[in-house]
This record gives sequence, structure tokens and C-alpha cells, in this order.
Amino acid sequence: MPEPHTGNFRSYLYAALGLILLFLLGLGSGLMMNSFLTPGVIVSGVKVEDIDLRGLTAEEAKAALEPTVQALAELQLFLHARDHTFASRVGEIGIAPDVELTLAQALAVGHRGNLWRQIQERRQVHSDGVNIPFKISVNEERLKGYLSQLAQQVDVSAQDAYLVLNEKKGAERVPERIGLALDQEASQKRIIAAVEK
Repeated sequence: MPEPHTGNFRSYLYAALGLILLFLLGLGSGLMMNSFLTPGVIVSGVKVEDIDLRGLTAEEAKAALEPTVQALAELQLFLHARDHTFASRVGEIGIAPDVELTLAQALAVGHRGNLWRQIQERRQVHSDGVNIPFKISVNEERLKGYLSQLAQQVDVSAQDAYLVLNEKKGAERVPERIGLALDQEASQKRIIAAVEK
């Protein structure tokens, strides 16, 4: 009776074990890459307005930013026109941080492009960091309404000089009055630029 070739059996066994090992290594590194490149989590090194958001989901990051959002809404804005100063809060005139857009930009860091590009970007951000400023959301109707109300207090209609006839004093000259008007469009741009700073 011929004896089985133990050499061949061992070769097949080693080959099968090698394939199983390769499969497990591939599965493990795939799972590791998947957890490493989780798309819903902000990567290490990303900040918004100097607030560290690494490892947070969008909802967690939103909660972490809430005190800053509230502080920005309460930010005092002083507008000078003629001899008057008008004070208002940023949130009252229709300007607010766009939290959704800001967080979308924070979440995009390290998740763009192919796997190789994502790994490179993450290494760069982890090393150098990135600080994302708040994007601003403007309710134009509300801001224009505020500036229209302000214009009613600021605007002065022009008037030509004229004479007033008086029996005792004779002709009395009333000087001209130079007209003033609030440039609402330019004011809107300057307000938004100031808040963004």
C-alpha cells in the first residue's frame, strides 16, 4: 500500500494557513482603516475659532460651539453716524454664525479625495493644525429693516438758503442745509465685514 505524500499535504496546509492569515490581515487592516477614516468624525488638529473639535461628531461639535455662538449673538456693535452712536447686538440685526456650514468644512478636512490623499491631509493637519473661522449667515431682510430704521434717525433732507422778511429786523437770511443720507448698502457691507473679523 503506497504511503501518502506528507510533503504535498504540508505544502497545501501551509498555503491554506497563509491564505487565511492574509485574509485576516486584510480584514483587520480594512477595519482599522475604516475606523481611522470614519467620515462622521472631525480629525485631529482641526479647530473652529480656536476650539479643539478632534474626535467629535457634528452633533458633539455643535454642542461644544454653542457657548461661542451665544457669545457672538450678544456681541455689541456700535455704529457712528453724525454726532450719534447707535448700539445693537449682532443677533438682533440678523447676523449669526452659520454653524452648519462651518461644521461641514471642519468635517471635510481629512475626508476629501482618495484614501492616499486623506491620509496625507490628516498627517499634515495633525502636524500643523487648521483653525476654521465661523462662516457668517446674514438675514438680509432683517438687516435692511434695521438700517432703514437707522436711516430715519440719521437722514437729513437738503434745503436751500432763503430769506425771512421781518418788520423789525428786515430780511433775515436762513442758511442752506446740506442733506445727509445713510448709505445703507455700504453700511451693510461694513457691518458684515466687521462681524467676520
